[in-house]
Amino acid sequence: MDGQERTMLLSAYRNRIYFQTFLAETGGRPVMLCNDFLKNLSDAACQGTIYYAYISTDSHIYIKNIMGQLYQLPEENGLSIQPCLVSFQEKLLLLYVMENPIHHTWRLKGIFPFEDHLTLSVPDAFSAVPEIHYLVSAGHLFLFLSCGNQHKAYEIDGKLQSFPLGNVDVITERNRQEYEAELKEKDAVIESIKRQYEELMQTAYRYQEEAGKWRTKYYTKK
Repeated sequence: MDGQERTMLLSAYRNRIYFQTFLAETGGRPVMLCNDFLKNLSDAACQGTIYYAYISTDSHIYIKNIMGQLYQLPEENGLSIQPCLVSFQEKLLLLYVMENPIHHTWRLKGIFPFEDHLTLSVPDAFSAVPEIHYLVSAGHLFLFLSCGNQHKAYEIDGKLQSFPLGNVDVITERNRQEYEAELKEKDAVIESIKRQYEELMQTAYRYQEEAGKWRTKYYTKK
């Protein structure tokens, strides 16, 4: 059994979260980790440990591992939802969306639950709860937030400073124009190849016609 890849699965069913391991095609028996799950299960592996976060039936955000509860997000003046766990710079980062109850807007915030006074936030407010997408690359965290027609992108550096990358629609439009230019260039090459091929075929046909004429003359003379 040694050397075979082991797969671990976290899944939610009704109000329960289960943990299960698979070795090759054989699955172990699911183990129930909690029975207070409401929604928004998120997980991340950080320094060899699997963590998961979720919103509980009592409307709190919890972070746990398979051994039990580790962290509860402190209550703030506003609803906190949409937990998203990320392993960033060998630290566990909890991203979440928080409501401003006065202006009825939403902002993305982040906290390192096992580090003192390490937090991050992005400056833009959203009129509704944004979807969170992220990418970790070369020591930087790239965040993409989408809410209706509002799409924003940010880069988080090693000092946890947030740098807006602009409107995603603009970036997408620029990329689309680049792709269209590449396609036009490739189409032009393809058309050139087609023309050369047709010219070669026409030349081959002419050679065949001339060869046929010579064969006809040769056999007629004989």
